[in-house]
Amino acid sequence: MRTMTAHFIRPGARRRGAGTLLVAVLCAAAAWTAGCTAPDSVPPGPSTGAPGTGAPTTVPGQSGSGLIPPDSGTGRVPVTVTDSGQPGPPAPPKAATLAWLSGPQADSGVRVETEDGVRWQGRVPGEYALLTGDGYRWFGPDGSMVGCTADRLCVGVSGDGQVAVTQKPGGPRLVYAATGAFEGRFSADGERMADPGSVPGLSHAVADTGVDLPGLVNSATLGAPFAGGVTGDPHVVTAAGVRFTTQSAGQYVARGGDPRHAIQVQFDPMPHRKDVSVVGAAAIGADGSTIVVDMDGTLTVGGTLRPRKADFEQITLSSGVAIGRWPPDSHRVVAVAVVWPDGGSVVIQANPALGLTLVAHLPPVASAVGIFGAGGLGVGPDLLGRSGVVQDVPTALSSWQVTRPELLFASTPDAVPGFPQQTATVQPGAKAVADKACADHGIGQAEDLAACVFDVGLTGDTGFVAGHVALASAAERDPVPSSFAARWPALVAGVVLGAPDLPSDGRLDAALAASGYRAFRVVLVRHGEVTLVNEHGCGDGETPPGMGQAAMRLFDSAGHAVSDRFALCGHQHTPVLPAGVYTLVIANDSTGPAQRVRVDVSLP
Repeated sequence: MRTMTAHFIRPGARRRGAGTLLVAVLCAAAAWTAGCTAPDSVPPGPSTGAPGTGAPTTVPGQSGSGLIPPDSGTGRVPVTVTDSGQPGPPAPPKAATLAWLSGPQADSGVRVETEDGVRWQGRVPGEYALLTGDGYRWFGPDGSMVGCTADRLCVGVSGDGQVAVTQKPGGPRLVYAATGAFEGRFSADGERMADPGSVPGLSHAVADTGVDLPGLVNSATLGAPFAGGVTGDPHVVTAAGVRFTTQSAGQYVARGGDPRHAIQVQFDPMPHRKDVSVVGAAAIGADGSTIVVDMDGTLTVGGTLRPRKADFEQITLSSGVAIGRWPPDSHRVVAVAVVWPDGGSVVIQANPALGLTLVAHLPPVASAVGIFGAGGLGVGPDLLGRSGVVQDVPTALSSWQVTRPELLFASTPDAVPGFPQQTATVQPGAKAVADKACADHGIGQAEDLAACVFDVGLTGDTGFVAGHVALASAAERDPVPSSFAARWPALVAGVVLGAPDLPSDGRLDAALAASGYRAFRVVLVRHGEVTLVNEHGCGDGETPPGMGQAAMRLFDSAGHAVSDRFALCGHQHTPVLPAGVYTLVIANDSTGPAQRVRVDVSLP
């Protein structure tokens, strides 16, 4: 009997030592037959803390152990809590402790040559950077970002929307709230310093660095979006946010219909159990090459076993695709990343006791199919059976079993007749303890939290928490903090449901008051560029517009940006786009003057 659940939606770190006690309590309470392992740590988050200083290091989506988050809208600074329960000194602003403000932190990571520079990929899903001769741009898994010039003058935005400005590596940081209000002057270690006598406004402070903040923000929203993932006993999240759980065994197509970024996963019965499976292996097809990762971190590239090394290693294929493998951490977890020159990535955390956590960030492709969904394009149902029709989850999953012609794995495992042989059930006492283990890690969706509780409660192993934090953070992450995005008109798509069609002559003539917003449905019957010709007289080269400036932008049917933010003037061109349905958004700032928009839109 299979046990499956499906949820259709759209869409502080654990104290050291506590997890070991939890494992012992859970294992003793329920007398599980599965062997318990030492608890795994939560995945390393964006580099926010300063080593050796005691500054909190946050995990994606977390406030950190012992932190009380600020009250919404009050601007209060979080405070630490001591072991006695008494408030300690205020925690530093997250923006002040962004490590990349002190220079590139790219010693260990995958490096891929692209047209724009060197793309760096870390071991955490969603953390990457672009390194060029003119400086670098770093993007964290929680929406944080840092932009620096070649002289290392930097601007950073934390996941909560605060902005830090620094004039030299490791130098003092002027920190501003998302609203632009000055918060204070801090050291790289997060210590509050004496405020200078005169403080520039946010826009002037940013301008003094020479950092292209509009370009940084623009790039953050153009990154490859979440394209599906899986963790635990297995819990799958599709590109569009469909959640489902299965305890089946076998090999399945996770992402098919996209030969450049093919993904297959293998679900194996969990050792010593008859009721649940884990992700035992993953196979990645990359431009004709095959990469296989097993749950113990074994890596095979093109059929050749790659001996494990003591340090980080990178393998670059002739296609430009790169594979990175990090050595095991203190909990024997091995990280592997596959990175494409087009910005796509698949990051895997291989736990020899608990299986793989796999998170994909890939460019949307209309032809994508499989259990990770229809490529995140948002057209119709996301999870379909192999026949292309809507089916219940067990039937759809079964239809995506890997066939011999499409097999990326070296072999097919022996069948496990009748698995699972019993229904997986979490005892109430174990669930109560697991609830506490999974809480306070920033897992926002109820479905994701329930999946974490299921895995921890069933097995007694808190090591599962790390995978759920990584997958949930990737699936729910906004490319830019919402409090910060509000100051950039047309940065994100907004509400486009029911948008009228673009006029047949392509001519738009509209008035935008402050906070004005217009959206138009655009249908491309063939691939090509979209041209926007504005009647206003500003010159080219002023894209993307700055903070608070009216703008227009083109988005695909899932709300992913496919063009730069364009100023409401000059002649603009999108990249070559495939045929499909798009939305043109035109928006004005909440404090800006009224805007008259006169633009001719030419389709390919």
